[in-house]
Amino acid sequence: IVFTNTLGLITSGVVIWAFFSVGIYILGHNTVVYREYWWVYLLNTFTVMISACSLTALITSFKLAHNTLTMITNILSLAMSFICGVFVPQSVLSENLLKVSRFFPLHWMVRVNNMTIDVGHKIALSELGLCLGIQLLFAVAMAVLASVIKTVSLNRGVK
Repeated sequence: IVFTNTLGLITSGVVIWAFFSVGIYILGHNTVVYREYWWVYLLNTFTVMISACSLTALITSFKLAHNTLTMITNILSLAMSFICGVFVPQSVLSENLLKVSRFFPLHWMVRVNNMTIDVGHKIALSELGLCLGIQLLFAVAMAVLASVIKTVSLNRGVK
């Protein structure tokens, strides 16, 4: 029962990811960036989706009221987006803020996206693998932490 929530979230995430990937292909398949880096975008969006699902599993492993869950989700997702460079280019963020943002999976997603800005530039596969691997490590860590929290709360009788 502990991993059921995470697996359900990931299954839903894969369906939504596939739906949006088809939509992105339909809208962007004629662009130079998509033609050259389609595989990078698919890998990056897939790994960040896995991280997002694991983060959701972590948040929902706590016994929270619906309003509290909504508030935490909004605050965390918007804060990560601002800190990690989703809304503002990472090049304008301070070095100290970038050091903090490395502790969030969105930082690594943005780094991968930044690799595709220079069309015609060869992407360093080692750096790409590092960024995607770190995102997956975040996902595994959050899924395991969610499992531990849920198991401890079930053993204490909290439902």
